[in-house]
Amino acid sequence: MTASQMNKDHDRAVLEQRIANLEHDNAVLRQRITELESNEQRFVSFMNHLPGAAFINNNSQCVIYANDWYFRQFGWNPADVLNRPYRDILSAEMAAYFTQQDQEVLSDKAVHVYEDVVDMPDGTRSYLTTKFPILRPDGSMDIGGFTLDMTERKHAERAMQQIEQERQQFQQEIIDAQRAAIRELSTPLIPLTDTVVLMPLIGTIDSQRMQQVMETLLEGVAARQAGTAILDITGVTIVDTQVANALIQMAQAVRLLGTQVILTGINPVMAQTMVHLGIDLTSICIKSNLEQAIRTALQPSA
Repeated sequence: MTASQMNKDHDRAVLEQRIANLEHDNAVLRQRITELESNEQRFVSFMNHLPGAAFINNNSQCVIYANDWYFRQFGWNPADVLNRPYRDILSAEMAAYFTQQDQEVLSDKAVHVYEDVVDMPDGTRSYLTTKFPILRPDGSMDIGGFTLDMTERKHAERAMQQIEQERQQFQQEIIDAQRAAIRELSTPLIPLTDTVVLMPLIGTIDSQRMQQVMETLLEGVAARQAGTAILDITGVTIVDTQVANALIQMAQAVRLLGTQVILTGINPVMAQTMVHLGIDLTSICIKSNLEQAIRTALQPSA
């Protein structure tokens, strides 16, 4: 074999090896392209199944990517939105508002969360938007974002707040009714005749309860035009200076309505306490027991 033939065979072998290497590289490249396409399909499928709008804006406030939900929710055509600045697709006010958001994210290089209220064709809607910086290989940054439609949740929260307010109001009405019932039970005014009423008092008498007794007695006497009111304190545990003075004031107030007050139920311990405290009840008609008080009240001269 001549030298020339040997060189040709060598060149042919080299060329065949290069072709084989290229075919291998092409096969690897095709496999890589297939993997990238598959990954892209998975990514797109994933993004389109998110329960909200996912998007990427560049630092010129242009939308360079958005999922299907983004376009469906806002009623936009991708061709009218992608790679176009805010000012071309939004009102001047909204464009300035979202531009400010993007600038905050880029400036702080941090995640920001915004609650946005947007007027839509179907009414005002509430959105919760999370924006975050995305670093590019060249060092520049894009803005990634995800938006959830919170409108129904906001409506539900307002409905729950309304229900809670109504519940609290209803609860307060029940409490008020219970208090009124307790006041009525603790300060009952019992009509004995058309002109005689009886108020039996039981338990401890404090300033608040004494005020209730005063109001109930005066209102009852005035409403019934009673001529005599009997106060029975047999069930009262303690009579001190405050209670005694309140009884005197009550008698004076009732007399101003033209009604006589008869006090009954003072036991020996109460009598000693009143004497020791120097309490003067001479201005009040006092009877030793309820029977005598009722008899006195029913006498024609009472």
